[in-house]
Amino acid sequence: MDSASTNHIFDSFTPATKDDWQKAAKLELNGADPFEKLALEKGKIKILPFYDQYDVIAHENFPLKASTHEFLGPRAWHNMPATDVKNESDSNQRALSDLNLGADGIFFNIKIATPDVRALLKTIEWPHCAISFTGDISKPLFSGIHAHALEKKYNVGTLTGCVFRKKPFENEVESISLFENWHYFHPLGIEVEPNEVAAEEIATALVQVVRQIDFLTDRGVPLRLALQVPAFQVNVDIDFFLNIAKLKVIRILWHNVVKSFDAHADVPIYIHACSPVWSKNEYQPNGNMLKGATAALSAILGGCDALTILPEDSNNSTMSRVARNVSSIIREESQLSKVSDPTAGSYYLESLINQLSIESWQLFQKKVNT
Repeated sequence: MDSASTNHIFDSFTPATKDDWQKAAKLELNGADPFEKLALEKGKIKILPFYDQYDVIAHENFPLKASTHEFLGPRAWHNMPATDVKNESDSNQRALSDLNLGADGIFFNIKIATPDVRALLKTIEWPHCAISFTGDISKPLFSGIHAHALEKKYNVGTLTGCVFRKKPFENEVESISLFENWHYFHPLGIEVEPNEVAAEEIATALVQVVRQIDFLTDRGVPLRLALQVPAFQVNVDIDFFLNIAKLKVIRILWHNVVKSFDAHADVPIYIHACSPVWSKNEYQPNGNMLKGATAALSAILGGCDALTILPEDSNNSTMSRVARNVSSIIREESQLSKVSDPTAGSYYLESLINQLSIESWQLFQKKVNT
């Protein structure tokens, strides 16, 4: 059938409107209004049973930018399995194994006081992967990272990764100057505290980062560097669409924060999405695998820069392999990396993002002014 015939067939259908859908739905609901009976609420966010282009409130177009990374693709993210660090040599061997089996980076969870960075990163070619750290972060770790990169003669301006910590950052002002030219490394990453109310979670994280920037600049750190060093580690849970919206809203509102400090600055935020262990008796033994795959998909669609799927048992080689391979399957078989922003233009998601942006920003303004 030629294209002209096909177009003629489509033209023969009467366009369906929202009113048409509402009338049909009323018949199914015995006369009840579907926009009242079927609507859901999550906090102050209202989710409707039907959307069209007229439900998208006009706001700044903020699509995810296409990556130029040759291997990772336009929708680029690093697959970063977590590795506990209790012994540098053992952790190094596990990290090398993960990298050889498909990982794009390693997320080291430090569990010892002062790790030997040289031993931990032995034979790992940092320029070709991402390396991040969390856990018991001490001041010597920063100098160790810096010294290792200089010893290896890396081009530090291309190294990718973060340092996340729960302890206050006040003692790390001197360390920040070590990373002035590390454009893709973020030594003062913030672990976003999970909250059942997404707007509260986002607003709290924004307050933390603004106070961090203010603290640094008040002590002489250049604004450019103070805006460059943060990153967010964000948990993704079982709410698929809200995960997508949450990550996109964080990026949108970070843009607003940057502009409030410098109207001419354009500094993207690095978002490391992490899927914590999840299990339900009715889904065992594969509950965490199912949740991890769903959470990974939502994090990637939401625009994460790095992704960690935690296995239910890190000592179980099969569970670890499954968690590590989620990213590979999504990239290599689902081809999700081929499109920079696959959910752009979704009426439902655009409405959800808009509502969550407004609520989060209002909460942020209240918190930051108190």
